[in-house]
Amino acid sequence: MSGSADNPSFCPTLQLLHIKKMEQTHGAEHRWKVVISDGQYYIAGMLANQLHPKVHSGEIAQFAIITVNEFEVNTMSSGEKIIIFLGADKVINPGSRLGNPRALWNCV
Repeated sequence: MSGSADNPSFCPTLQLLHIKKMEQTHGAEHRWKVVISDGQYYIAGMLANQLHPKVHSGEIAQFAIITVNEFEVNTMSSGEKIIIFLGADKVINPGSRLGNPRALWNCV
């Protein structure tokens, strides 16, 4: 499953429930792990490098509601699914969680 590549009109609006900077390993650039929700479900994901400037500027932050323009769903060797967000734009940040979401797949 992927976003713009398979269906360019599918651009979901979602909320970032959690964003965490992952430590660098073996000289690699840091990564941002996120938990994202549609208000009913949540799932873990990672932000692609091209979204890092939006995190640093505060445009993408905890509780921000974003429109996802492009993404990929990867299945890890453990069977866990993780979304890689490749493109997103901030809509608004209400400052708190919306809804009472539960896990969609195995998600930490």
